[in-house]
Amino acid sequence: MSPDQIQFSKQIKFSPAGIAMTIFGIVLGVLLVLPILILLLVAGSVALVVFCILLIYARIVCFFQGTIKKDSEGRKNVKIRTRPPDQP
Repeated sequence: MSPDQIQFSKQIKFSPAGIAMTIFGIVLGVLLVLPILILLLVAGSVALVVFCILLIYARIVCFFQGTIKKDSEGRKNVKIRTRPPDQP
């Protein structure tokens, strides 16, 4: 069978309106989706930085409160037993 005898049942036809609608859809999709994705990326980065700063601040404050904190009798970080220890 020679290549001249092969016929395709459907031909792809490109109309100017179809091409214009496809390009318009792609451009509109990019203009709507891309800014949203960039906004999510920026918001996530800012939130990450803020939470890291708050975490570091909280750890430093807890460290200094743990070393400086005294109970009412002037002892540092000492648990006072309210009952005597169990005797064997």
